[in-house]
Amino acid sequence: MTSRSSLLLFVALLSVSGLILPSALLAGSTSCNSITGIGGLVANCGFETGEFTSWTTIPAASGSDFEVDFLNPHSGIYSARFGATAGLNDYIFQNLATTAGDTYDVNFWVDGSEGANGQFVANWNGSNILTLTGPIAGGYTDYNFLVSATSSITQLEFGGNTLFHFYYLDDISAVPTATPEPSSILLLGTSFLAAAGIMKRKIFS
Repeated sequence: MTSRSSLLLFVALLSVSGLILPSALLAGSTSCNSITGIGGLVANCGFETGEFTSWTTIPAASGSDFEVDFLNPHSGIYSARFGATAGLNDYIFQNLATTAGDTYDVNFWVDGSEGANGQFVANWNGSNILTLTGPIAGGYTDYNFLVSATSSITQLEFGGNTLFHFYYLDDISAVPTATPEPSSILLLGTSFLAAAGIMKRKIFS
């Protein structure tokens, strides 16, 4: 068997054993469905109702300017935009049904390329996971985070302000990630060692 064939066999064994994870288990693999409006645990994930349905809104104390509109969607017809003008953030949030100790894949798209000069933030369970300042070059950017829940209800929140133009938010999802069973982990380790042994024998024979 050639070295190339040995390598292909090695990769195949890793795939069967689970070391090469299915794409459905990888971060960022699940996103918002703009047709159904479901993004895992997130309802109205692409704002396709044309308003903040399923979201709770918190206007800035002064200069509030945020809404759902059709001017710059990432997908579908609508997106949310944030443009509070007094340096204070407008916020939207959802309380998601989670399981304490579980990990979740949070994914969303943000565009601040039109000259936004303020701030955009994302928070999970009261903790900041993203802060953007000033313009974002290149149009919509995909942001992805693996985060943990500490209770049965977890808040996912977004906010922003900018004196000029807007920050746009679209296609939000939050999905639980799969945790391998102990027996699967043991099988994975055994298969990995077996594959490594095959490689060693073929390379040095």
